Amino acid sequence: MSEPSSFLAVTITPEPAETEPTGGELPGPMPPPAASTESTAIMVMLMRPPTDPSADRLDVLAHRLAFARRLSGSRYPFDDAHHRLLILEETRRGHDSAGPRLQIAAMAVAGDRRARLVTITAPTFVVHGMEDPLFPPAFGRDTGPSILQAALMMLDGVGHEVPPALDRTIAAAIGRTNRRASYG
Repeated sequence: MSEPSSFLAVTITPEPAETEPTGGELPGPMPPPAASTESTAIMVMLMRPPTDPSADRLDVLAHRLAFARRLSGSRYPFDDAHHRLLILEETRRGHDSAGPRLQIAAMAVAGDRRARLVTITAPTFVVHGMEDPLFPPAFGRDTGPSILQAALMMLDGVGHEVPPALDRTIAAAIGRTNRRASYG
């Protein structure tokens, strides 16, 4: 976000910084995450060489559905039909096999973003799942207070992706954030 003053309102889903959130104190270096069977399985799935959807659409669908299930939380039932349609639409629109690896590389080189987050003056909505297996809840709790006008919503029983059952809740929160923006 090179020009934060150019936004009227912002919605953020936190990603990790290179420092550990500490609740207001100056952060220290973040220790490497403890390897667990689940986190290892997620990373293996994320780094799997991608299949070209035009070569094997069913393999892509099966892999991405399994990945989405791993990222989901425990409170809301996994909506297989919703994810199946979403995956098929995404692969129909386009496929970039380098996408996941480029995202990981971008996060790795971004470093600690808090110095940039404090420059955001637009009303901001930060949403984070309490059961996110990729980015622990501490990242959401740290991102919200780093932004002056941020509203933070931590979602119990939600993983990395917001389930369709919460679409209206999230849309309402985004609407409230937009209404706080100055259009003048």
